[in-house]
Amino acid sequence: MRKTRRLILKITAVIVLLAPLTLFPKSNATISEEDYQYTLGLLRELSTIVQNFGTEEQIEQYKKIKLYYQIAAERHYSKHFIKSVSLSGNPTPDANIKTSIDLFYELKVDLLEMYASFADFYTLRTKVLLDGMAREATDIMIEYGKQSPMAKYFQRPVDPLRDTKPYDADKFHYFYHRQSIEAQLDSGYRYLQQARNVYKDVDYMYILAKDQKTSADLDFMIEKHRAVIILSRQAKECGIAVYQTLNTHRMDDILRKYDVSITNVIRYPIYDDRIPEEFKIDATDNRKLSFNIEKKRVSNYEEVNPDAREVTTTKLQEKTKQKADENQRALEEVDRDRESRRQSRTQPGSAAPAPAPAPAPAAR
Repeated sequence: MRKTRRLILKITAVIVLLAPLTLFPKSNATISEEDYQYTLGLLRELSTIVQNFGTEEQIEQYKKIKLYYQIAAERHYSKHFIKSVSLSGNPTPDANIKTSIDLFYELKVDLLEMYASFADFYTLRTKVLLDGMAREATDIMIEYGKQSPMAKYFQRPVDPLRDTKPYDADKFHYFYHRQSIEAQLDSGYRYLQQARNVYKDVDYMYILAKDQKTSADLDFMIEKHRAVIILSRQAKECGIAVYQTLNTHRMDDILRKYDVSITNVIRYPIYDDRIPEEFKIDATDNRKLSFNIEKKRVSNYEEVNPDAREVTTTKLQEKTKQKADENQRALEEVDRDRESRRQSRTQPGSAAPAPAPAPAPAAR
């Protein structure tokens, strides 16, 4: 009996010691401190995103959010965690002033709206990047496979004095890198789909439908949008890796052009001309760097890279949407054409066109 009691006491002690802290109430000071640190981290993260992809309206909104944070932080520093009440139970004159917790809640509402907007843009931007790269990668997977006609030319000896190579020497490496390109393409679209699936989470859909959301609900939703951005960045990194593989033969020209080491080319995408100019900003953003600041590494960057003049950070969202619409219209046109041909084959009385007659043999 004593052994049983001792065992029960030991189990009870272990349960109490291992009980999560969330079972115990938090003080207002602790809640305010957590919100202070959390929103500060979000603002730091958004800073790079806004600099790289923010529209003029979003830049102005971000400035206002920083001002709201400053006011909330001042209340936090002054320990204004609860509304003041006198000892008699009557509210003091400053009882109606919002506490730091109130202000951090309102701040997170604004941050949630901005994160949601950027999360949608990141998935759209990723789709445009992957689709543009996939067209070229698909041709490579077809033309440079082991069983493709081009493979036979790679194995045929060529006399450099008499023969002309039947293939582009700069593209010879496609034959060996084809599987790597295919793997990166597969990973890119898989990450993109994972980003889209984030919003299908049951808990997210439940909280989204709530009329009144708690501070914890806002945190949960913000983290979901952050997850979309992280997954989109991983998907874009796969697409960028394909471009780097396709254009690996340009590395010598890059080193001479910028007079930098290979290490710097890999570390700072602004030097990496293997990446198309329009997507260098994405590679830079993936490393959480500011594109406009990185361009200053090369004093005459736009002179040596004329295409860079077309990359305007504040107009990038508009251009991305236009490109996405063009891609969608092209897909719809293909679908309409396929459907039209299918219907023509299934219509009653329709028959396949007769083959053209063979040409008559030439007279000898």
